[in-house]
Amino acid sequence: MSCREHDDMIVDVARGVVGDLEAAALVCHVAGCERCAARLRRERALTAGLRALDGATPGEGASPGVEAALLAAFPASQPSVPGVAPSRIGAWRVWMAAAAALALVALGSLMVLRDGRTPETPVPSRLDTRPVPGLRAFDALAPVVQGQHASLATPPAGNRAATGALRPGGGSVAGGGAKPGAFVPWPGAATLPAFENGELIRK
Repeated sequence: MSCREHDDMIVDVARGVVGDLEAAALVCHVAGCERCAARLRRERALTAGLRALDGATPGEGASPGVEAALLAAFPASQPSVPGVAPSRIGAWRVWMAAAAALALVALGSLMVLRDGRTPETPVPSRLDTRPVPGLRAFDALAPVVQGQHASLATPPAGNRAATGALRPGGGSVAGGGAKPGAFVPWPGAATLPAFENGELIRK
């Protein structure tokens, strides 16, 4: 070890606050280094004088001037952060940690509330199929019949007698002059529902 590395150890050995191994290592070093040996002798003499003084005047503290000088010199040797008081550095860190924890709790609560919220189910509109009182199917189609298709709804004058109600099996139940043999079934009428089944007039 170099002399600079032994500087702090010399003071500790002179005061007797180190173990035997550290003291033996320093003794080996000062055996070959006159500079460190001279300093070790001075530190031992100073320690012995201070202990003798302490034993001669028990219970007496330092004078007010010495105490003021020590208190003034102590803060000057401590590192400080520019613009921040040394006594407030710890409090500033505590407040920063508390603010970060509060932000994390708020964010977690927001995520839980957002995930637990169920979306509203849209209600489909319902079609009102109730019949309108007094309205017939022909009344609803009257504007169409009276419009561009009115000619299709009115049969020719010569065929009005043959457009009576048809009867299954031939013939008609209304309308004059129609004979039972004058009607033939419409092809494919048997596959239709009963209300759409009918017969056509043979020309």
